[in-house]
Amino acid sequence: MASNLAANSIRGDIVLFNHADQYRAIKKMISRFSLAKLNLFEVAHWMDSGLSKNIIYPSFALKKHLRKQGWVIPHGINLKFAVEPCIDKNSNLFFAGRLTKDKGIDIALAACKKIGCKLILAGPDNKSDYSKSILNDPSVIYLGELDYSQIFSQYYHSRGQIYLTQYVEPFGLSVIEAMAAGSPIITTGLGGTGETVLEGRTGFFCSTVDEIARAYEKLDTIAFDDLVSRAKDFTVERMARSYLDLFLST
Repeated sequence: MASNLAANSIRGDIVLFNHADQYRAIKKMISRFSLAKLNLFEVAHWMDSGLSKNIIYPSFALKKHLRKQGWVIPHGINLKFAVEPCIDKNSNLFFAGRLTKDKGIDIALAACKKIGCKLILAGPDNKSDYSKSILNDPSVIYLGELDYSQIFSQYYHSRGQIYLTQYVEPFGLSVIEAMAAGSPIITTGLGGTGETVLEGRTGFFCSTVDEIARAYEKLDTIAFDDLVSRAKDFTVERMARSYLDLFLST
């Protein structure tokens, strides 16, 4: 993408592509030392967006929530794709991410207890009272922090991914990683997960323990090919092409 930008930019153009939380500081620093026109774009992340224009949202849900004008370009990621269905899946549900209440880990645990399966967790332990109560439960298997290949293996072998975000999730990259590994999704559908997951085709939307238990029984109805095909809609190559088209048209 950088080479294409260079070929299509004129001398003096600056494109600042910021996917972090330091937009205001970066803008001020560059403006101080440059007389060139600044073409600034910010990817809206979490619940804050520093710009009033040229905002790129990873989901329509976040754009609606923040109520500022901009474009929607879903995130993309370098993915490993499963080539065939797993023949020895276990009965457990897997989650990788922050072990915090806004990720709905306590609800996932309650559901796993009702179902009678284990909740497999991977991610940093912030040592909070909340995480301690979760990790000390006998229905939980905590794997610590894993690299991508290890996470992929967990997705591939688990019955499904459980991703119960309790807020307007900007996007939810781990959902894409799970589908690429052939793992069906149980999620609330809040924020970007309601756009990436196709109800009944790549996963199920649930908000209560009983709904999760019913969805668990239907996970085997999700087709492997549908999961992998959907994940291919969110590659880094597709995202880069969309960004480039936007940059060159504005």
